[in-house]
Amino acid sequence: MNWRASLREKLITIIVLTCLFAIVPGMLAAGFYLRSQTIDNLVENVRAQARLMALYSEVPLSFEDNNVARDILRKAQIDHLQAAVLFDSNGQPFASVSESRNTPATLPSIEVLRRDHVILTDEDALLVLEPVTRQDGLVLGHLYIDVDLAPTYRQLQQSLLALSAIGVLLILFSWLLALRLQRYVSKPILHLATLASAVSKNDDFGVRAPVASEDEIGTLARSFNHMMSVIGERERARDIAVNALQDSNDRLELAVKELHVLANFDALTELPNRALCMDRISSALLRASREKKQVAVIFLDLDHFKEVNDSLGHGIGDQLLKMAAQRLAECLRPGDTLARLGGDEFVLLLEEIKDELNVSAVLNKLLSEFARTFTVGDYVVSTTISIGIAIYPSDGRDVHTLMRNADTAMYKAKELGRNTYQFYQPEMNAKSLRRLSLATELRDALERDQLELYFQPFIDTVYGQICGVEALLRWHHPIMGSVSPIEFIPIAENTGMIVPIGQWVIEQSVKRYAEWRRKGVKPLRIAVNISAVQFRQVDLAEQILRVTNQYGVPPSALELELTESLLMRDVESATAQLRRLKALGFTLVIDDFGTGYSSLSYLRRFPLDGLKIDRSFIAEVNRNTDDTAITLAILSMARSLRLHVTAEGVETREQYEFLTRHGCHETQGYLFSPPIPEAQILPMLLQDKPAPGLQEISQ
Repeated sequence: MNWRASLREKLITIIVLTCLFAIVPGMLAAGFYLRSQTIDNLVENVRAQARLMALYSEVPLSFEDNNVARDILRKAQIDHLQAAVLFDSNGQPFASVSESRNTPATLPSIEVLRRDHVILTDEDALLVLEPVTRQDGLVLGHLYIDVDLAPTYRQLQQSLLALSAIGVLLILFSWLLALRLQRYVSKPILHLATLASAVSKNDDFGVRAPVASEDEIGTLARSFNHMMSVIGERERARDIAVNALQDSNDRLELAVKELHVLANFDALTELPNRALCMDRISSALLRASREKKQVAVIFLDLDHFKEVNDSLGHGIGDQLLKMAAQRLAECLRPGDTLARLGGDEFVLLLEEIKDELNVSAVLNKLLSEFARTFTVGDYVVSTTISIGIAIYPSDGRDVHTLMRNADTAMYKAKELGRNTYQFYQPEMNAKSLRRLSLATELRDALERDQLELYFQPFIDTVYGQICGVEALLRWHHPIMGSVSPIEFIPIAENTGMIVPIGQWVIEQSVKRYAEWRRKGVKPLRIAVNISAVQFRQVDLAEQILRVTNQYGVPPSALELELTESLLMRDVESATAQLRRLKALGFTLVIDDFGTGYSSLSYLRRFPLDGLKIDRSFIAEVNRNTDDTAITLAILSMARSLRLHVTAEGVETREQYEFLTRHGCHETQGYLFSPPIPEAQILPMLLQDKPAPGLQEISQ
């Protein structure tokens, strides 16, 4: 069998061969059986006729009547009889008949006549010898019959040919049947093969084969459908996994890009950050070292940015930073680097400079650009820049030295009044080192009992009496001596030490007030300043209340002074905090009023008790028309809002008289007393006399 043939051809071949193996042996067996039966029937018929004729021939032989014997032979009912001969006991023919009268009958030999019941057959004839006996067993003679087998063989051949034709027809029928039957097997299988090819070609795993039977082909179809379902599920899972992997790869690539940006660029201004800035400075120094050129590292800081950020909010502050960065970038050459270190600090890297004049030209351009105001939302903001410059290689040969020296020069520019620039000078390091030393020593100042409270009185303008005091912090260092608050308070705010120090100031102030009351001091207010960091504490009101309860001091006796910028940083949160403090009974006052960005609408929302006019307005009151107008406006506004007003920085009789004349409730300043220790303020509080300074005014 050609095993490379198609399944259809194989099935047809198998069915035909099976039928052939069944039909051919059957036909052969039928042929042999037919021949055998035909010959056997013929022999049996001839023998029966021979026995009957032998029986009838006894009488003619006994009476030697040839005619009767011949009549008996003629009446034989044997088909295709060739000859019939009756022999006597001597073996001589007695009577005979022949199909062909011209042809003598074939006579048997004498040896054959001596035997009884002889049947001889060859290809052409059947020879039967039957003895003729009397009843007593005496053999009277023999009857010899010769039958021609050729017609029988011809008839048998025709039958066999018909049988063969039937066999051929059966084989042809089996072939036709095979053609029909193979479809029931091959058609669904070929259909499955077609579906499989379609799946392979189109990747369509939703194809399903019809299940038309419960046999093996039906099982194969169900298995095919199950396989398609499993493959389809796996393909979907694979597609999901591939898509997820692709999404993950895309996200990873995006994340890598974002990480690169985050690692090297400032998110707000999109300028290089500190890490990228220092890397570029390092590269610039290497090039400058090879080419024997100079590099300028420039620190820039926005002046008063903290006040803008605190008063107008971080949103406005961020917008101002972006606009400032853009304005700085517009002033630079293509090869220069501008970076943001953080907050309001920027670094400018200038390469291939010839001398300080080249740098000064760029810096003067920057200062002139920042002389213009910024329009940020609904606000017009004015901010300048303070600049510090360090030159490679004269001011340092490595990145860290140049950065430190430029930072030091920038602080020197701020000390000189801001809105200027300073080139680094070696003597500047002394101040930088002092700031670092103060920051270190300040951490131990509380534990070493180096901090002390000084007190400055408030003077009631109606009665001329001391009506309260403000607690002011002083630091007495055993080596550095008295450190000014202007110097160490900013350091405390930057290092976070302002929180424990502020808490200490509140506790000591309340404690001193309780002791004074026990010593006979009349009821008055004691004021403390609250820093921005303290004010943002959620439990600030509860902390202060615990202190006043501990020492038995009514909350109304404690006045909390807060700056405008502190309150305007986050109006909603500030309002909520003020309401908590006010609900507990504390007195709330805005300090340094007039220097911030507060508005009348916000002041009306805040639950305030009073405000303090900043000393910068009082210094020129009654001499400078602007300061006088501002002071009068503040007093008028305070009256409309029913706020108590204190003027700080009163140093002259004219200032005091002006403020008294225009309805200022209290004054504070060196005209009456500078900040003094407790030992000096206590006698003043115990005296029931006009405050110092008022005696001279009354005289």
